[in-house]
Amino acid sequence: MQELKLTQVTTGEAALRIAQSLAEKILQSGNDPLKHLREFESLWVRSHYDGAIMELGTLNDDVWIAKSTGQSEPKIREWVIARLREFVSRQNLR
Repeated sequence: MQELKLTQVTTGEAALRIAQSLAEKILQSGNDPLKHLREFESLWVRSHYDGAIMELGTLNDDVWIAKSTGQSEPKIREWVIARLREFVSRQNLR
């Protein structure tokens, strides 16, 4: 790694980078973000519940609560897209 001048990153930093990349791809492609919630949750679990991606890791639970309280799916989808945009914009400021 030293010869290639590669740096080692923590599990949390790696998870953050992957979450950002996934969120950006979802936003750019126009894919239904509701179909990707488990990916964020799995990443959060594999990162040992790193706080930096908790807001995306818990989206599936948040969506379940919204559905169970009668929120419409289009409104939930808009809310999730807004959360992804906020997350990506904050990461790009770093």
